[in-house]
Amino acid sequence: MPSTDTRSRCLCCRTPVPEGTLCAYCYPETCYDCPASDGVLDGDEWRCSHGCRYSVHEYVRKKRFTALLNYPPAKTLSYAGPRVEVIVPTGTPVRVHRTRPVDPADGWVAVVHYARSERLKERILATGIEYPPHAHDRDRASRFEGTIRENAVFAWPHDPAYTDERFDWDPDARLFLTVPERRVVVSSYRFLERVGADEYGVPVEKYDAEVTFTLDALREACRRFERPVDPSQLLI
Repeated sequence: MPSTDTRSRCLCCRTPVPEGTLCAYCYPETCYDCPASDGVLDGDEWRCSHGCRYSVHEYVRKKRFTALLNYPPAKTLSYAGPRVEVIVPTGTPVRVHRTRPVDPADGWVAVVHYARSERLKERILATGIEYPPHAHDRDRASRFEGTIRENAVFAWPHDPAYTDERFDWDPDARLFLTVPERRVVVSSYRFLERVGADEYGVPVEKYDAEVTFTLDALREACRRFERPVDPSQLLI
């Protein structure tokens, strides 16, 4: 479901911005085509002091590509945008809960999961998580055969109230999972959009190595940069 947030969003990281196309964090600090450290973003075009010109969309592609392949994990995740997901690979032990677990077992973390309906939620609570997912999900392109996403279960590391409000999802279909922290990874829908894309994309076969991260990297990104979400909004 779409977000109910009506503010415009940064083209690079998708955080809400009051106006313009890029937030202050993603605004160009240097030119990508020369050493110039100053320039101006005029509408849909960046112009540096040395005369280089390119569209803001070209800048965003280069910015994401640079972040994905060159920045350390926490810095990369600072460009992830709010739709950061927890990927629970097939075969991972999962415990399901109707309410938020107060004290997960040692080495386990709680994440929030949304079933497609309240009826399916009740079935999951009664029978547990299934691997692979239900038949109509198996062929979705976002599962990427041969990567950690294939046959995975997806959840969210956000406080559930944040997730409900930001994504306008039905809290009646919400349940909680506890999973071993060492078995799961985090990634982002912003990064997923770059997989198998143009020359600034990440090949599918490099997805696991290049755009999946530990929960500790996410915690560090939130603590150091207050991104991709405020640290108070993390569930983990």
